[in-house]
Amino acid sequence: MRKGLTLLELLLATSMLIVLFGIVGNIVLLFSRMESHRAQYAEQQRIVRNWTRLLNDDFRSVIQDAEQLNKTVGSETIRHFGVAGTSTQLRIDISDYSWRSAESSELRTIFYEFHPIYGFTRRERDYAAPKSADGASQSALEIVAGNFRYFDGASWHEHWASLDRKSAPSAVEITFYALPQSEAQRWRSRQRGTLEPVLNRVLIQVPSAFRAYESYQRVQAPRPPQEERPIPTPSLPVAPRPPAPPPPSPFHSLFGDD
Repeated sequence: MRKGLTLLELLLATSMLIVLFGIVGNIVLLFSRMESHRAQYAEQQRIVRNWTRLLNDDFRSVIQDAEQLNKTVGSETIRHFGVAGTSTQLRIDISDYSWRSAESSELRTIFYEFHPIYGFTRRERDYAAPKSADGASQSALEIVAGNFRYFDGASWHEHWASLDRKSAPSAVEITFYALPQSEAQRWRSRQRGTLEPVLNRVLIQVPSAFRAYESYQRVQAPRPPQEERPIPTPSLPVAPRPPAPPPPSPFHSLFGDD
């Protein structure tokens, strides 16, 4: 009867254990990467949702003048309110009463931009403040690229100017490309990463566009000519004339006494 293991059997058992541990390790590593990617994707979606909510709030408060913008009064240029943007930059004017105070007005100008270094940025400035004043700003480094598109009710456009169109766009489409922050830094430095940017596309309606357009149409549209109709004159019975008064007495005095 044999006792113990030969050297060959021991080597075979050790090799099988090494292979088994390698397979288990690879499975654990794979699940760890999947969980990490899932957590990163959930974080990206949370960031996109937060920015979408912020954009919705801003566009809900957009104010738009139906009259011509950028009027010049004397030597001073008065910029009215509206929406102007390109595929990577956007400027909107809003009315936010939560900011109203003795030092600031409720009128605010918001600037959005897909910046190549700072990601998706938002700057806010008091409308009454000087142009050189810096307002509150925030950015999302996880959003590495994106673009804006503007809908006029019939077609999409890469640029928008309320001065030309006399109205805000009826809807704005924002496309986000997001990555985890560590991967975003590598992506910006043009290094090869392990992940591709995640595409997110949101559509935001602009309520003030319809009100401003209807107001502008009412001002610009000529009134239709109204047909003049003769006003009928009712026929009334002719009252008989009263008899003529008798001639005054020659003794009639100034005091009315005969």
